[in-house]
Amino acid sequence: MLRPRFDAFIEALCAHIAGEGAKRRIAGPLIILIWQRLRRLAARFARLVATPLRPLQKRNGEPVPLYKTTGTATAPT
Repeated sequence: MLRPRFDAFIEALCAHIAGEGAKRRIAGPLIILIWQRLRRLAARFARLVATPLRPLQKRNGEPVPLYKTTGTATAPT
């Protein structure tokens, strides 16, 4: 259900960009580059939605230190 709505949104956005580009006299190649970027983002989103979620990895419960505690350098405060 999410993907058809997103596809329709991308199509409407591309149509709006074409209309505004013509009205504002933006160069045609620039509009095509914007379309291509939107289409790549849409394809990336479609792949993300199509892949099943992986189970979360279990952690051992030990916190990961942000800074090394050895040496002469001190952690910022």
